[in-house]
Amino acid sequence: MATSATFYLDAPSLSSATVVYSDPSLTSVASNGFYSDGSIVREQASGSLLPQTTCPSCSPTQAFTIYFDVTTTPPSPEGWGSQSAACAGTGTPLTVYIIGSASSLYNAIITQSKVLYINSIATIPLNGDNTWYKTVSAPASGDTFQVGATGETSLWGGPC
Repeated sequence: MATSATFYLDAPSLSSATVVYSDPSLTSVASNGFYSDGSIVREQASGSLLPQTTCPSCSPTQAFTIYFDVTTTPPSPEGWGSQSAACAGTGTPLTVYIIGSASSLYNAIITQSKVLYINSIATIPLNGDNTWYKTVSAPASGDTFQVGATGETSLWGGPC
């Protein structure tokens, strides 16, 4: 679990640092572990920082509301078995998140190929199990789309 604390670097930024310290005089090397500035993450091992990587879960997230089959319940809110069933069904709302931002749900999952997550820090992908979800609760309304087991959307079914 991530915690927030004050640490000190031997350089102006985490990307150029070689060591993380726990004191301002830079005499006590901080514990081995992962350190992030919100953009990158680096692991400190044996008193040295390893190469940086991007930190997707540090990026801001954007929320969208989608609707799943009312006959299923969280924590595994599944969609309908087909596009036509999704169009005919009444949905239960579910807030999903993407990493970054998009002008619309369609833009997020089709144009940008964003993964849908069920938590706001974007660490738990929606397990859609290749079922169909929609953008509006009421029958015969909204757009439909299929979500895979790892939160990816493979098909945009279009309007009901």
